[in-house]
Amino acid sequence: MAAPALTVVIPVWDSYLDHLRENVASALAQEDVDVRVVVVDNASERSLPHLGSEVCIVRSDVRLGVGAARNLGLGTVETGYVAFLDADDVLLPGTLAFLAQRLETDTRRVTAGGRFVSWNPETGERAVVRRAPKPAVLAVSRFRRSFALANLVWNTFPVVGCVHRTSAVRAAGGFGEGSVGEDWILGAMLCFQGRIAFSERQTFLRRVHRGSLWYRPHQPEELLERSRALRERARRDPAVPAWAKALLPLLAHVHRRLVRRATRAGIVEPDSPVLITEPGR
Repeated sequence: MAAPALTVVIPVWDSYLDHLRENVASALAQEDVDVRVVVVDNASERSLPHLGSEVCIVRSDVRLGVGAARNLGLGTVETGYVAFLDADDVLLPGTLAFLAQRLETDTRRVTAGGRFVSWNPETGERAVVRRAPKPAVLAVSRFRRSFALANLVWNTFPVVGCVHRTSAVRAAGGFGEGSVGEDWILGAMLCFQGRIAFSERQTFLRRVHRGSLWYRPHQPEELLERSRALRERARRDPAVPAWAKALLPLLAHVHRRLVRRATRAGIVEPDSPVLITEPGR
């Protein structure tokens, strides 16, 4: 049996270039899968390192939101499966073959994911984040309609680091264009495309550092805008049923309330299970 063909899309710019070689190497080292790598140079101010002839480089001449940069790479994908990886993360061995096989064995599934490991390379600390997704999410995901509705309310699972059917990602409209909640927009729409399969397996290391988009504070305005963008995507998506679209006005009130609750102190601080070292320490 031929190995599944899969493309890994990696956006990169500026300080993320420091981690790119290790990141790409972890993708190319994956076994039992035919891996192609697309690196999106997001108008970086530095030159990319030499990554080898097997890596395709796509360049944007203007700085895009991380979601738009991923979508630029998505436009070049020719394989049936696609995975998105941040340039500072590292795939664990066997991840892509394991996740792709979960899609191969059930055509109803459009996405397969596991658990990421928060990793601080400065201290060597690692921690498995059991709230991303929470154990309840794994149970509810078996009920497609309920899970789709839940994902219109909350961002319940990380999309980056999963393996997806390329056709489903395109049908869902790709990522949101920005850099906050862009993955939530795609994840919520994927729930209307098919089933999401989760595993307790650890699939990749998410690097914890101060330059990361993942570990940075968010302003209330950013969170409100991501919620508005999600509702607008749902309104336009033909795969979202009429009953779900009828709930969008109510959902706007729910989103505003959730943002107010989360931002009582003004901003949402990053929640990291492993220590971010202070500069100079």
